[in-house]
Amino acid sequence: MGRSKQSKWKRYVPYFLVTTTYLYEFFLSHQAIVLYAQNGAPKFGKLKVMYHLVAFVMYNTNHFSILGQSNIICSLVQNILRIEGELRNTSASARKRVSYSLQTIAVMVNYFLVALFQTVTIQIGIMTRPESQMYLSSFYGKNPPLWIKIATCIFTYGAHGTHVLGLVFNILVVAIYVHVFNNTLLYLTIKNHSCIFHPGLGCHAREEAIRYYRRLSVLQAHFNATFGKWVLGAEITLMWVVVFNIFLAIVFGTVRGTVNGVIGTIIFLQFYKMMGQTYELSKGTLGSWRKVTYRVDSPWMKRSMRACKPLAVNVGSFCYADKSLMLTILAIISSASANLILTFRYD
Repeated sequence: MGRSKQSKWKRYVPYFLVTTTYLYEFFLSHQAIVLYAQNGAPKFGKLKVMYHLVAFVMYNTNHFSILGQSNIICSLVQNILRIEGELRNTSASARKRVSYSLQTIAVMVNYFLVALFQTVTIQIGIMTRPESQMYLSSFYGKNPPLWIKIATCIFTYGAHGTHVLGLVFNILVVAIYVHVFNNTLLYLTIKNHSCIFHPGLGCHAREEAIRYYRRLSVLQAHFNATFGKWVLGAEITLMWVVVFNIFLAIVFGTVRGTVNGVIGTIIFLQFYKMMGQTYELSKGTLGSWRKVTYRVDSPWMKRSMRACKPLAVNVGSFCYADKSLMLTILAIISSASANLILTFRYD
């Protein structure tokens, strides 16, 4: 009986949180329609409600698109950890780059700080400005009862918490997967004619490396099929959030827009730099194999090395992540922010 009650509780809590998120989206839609129908409503209030509505819809749509694939996601992470563990245990020297570990930690810490900052400022905003159109307490005017403020805090915390947790889960899964995948590629890189499995094995080192590389190719194909659309959606959504926060920070001088714009840009670039390194490292791994020459190379070895192609993280069905993607993202953020600021008309 205890287990059945616990399983029911675990089953109903996610549905309750998702329902809370949808209810908050409907509420923001209603508030946006009401505000834009009023002629005397301030532009800042209209923009703020519209920003939260679009951000919630885009983030949640992107998150719920892969919500039912938890088994595949767990399998991806478990397999890449297994391969990385095998290589770490069998390699003569584990060549890890500390910068990749620090980069992964930086993405997680920065996102945690942004999520904590947003959650705290929203709760403070409900208690100090309950009449804001973003909160349910706005139906009761400037001085609602205390229980209305507390109920609004709980409701908004549930909706925003689900929104933040969905992002945390997906970003952590992708960051951990890409981090371990990049370290695995470093294990397969042959440097100075030394074998990664045992010194002096010669040609057999490349045979083992090719076998592991094929396993990585299959795993990366499944990852791209699962997360390819999510990576594209995350890129579009993060660009929207960063651009709009930069606009709010410069035009209206909001502290929250400044913090979200600066830290959001840092997270954005670090996150997609990690994914771009997968392509660069796989190219370096294949290049290290071709530079190492032996007296006897079997025909199987030559054909296998020609068949190995660089691996990359797909961004939807359009392109893959590489170094140039960061420059493209910066160009889009700069031009879009400048266009918004220059075309805005004050009241």
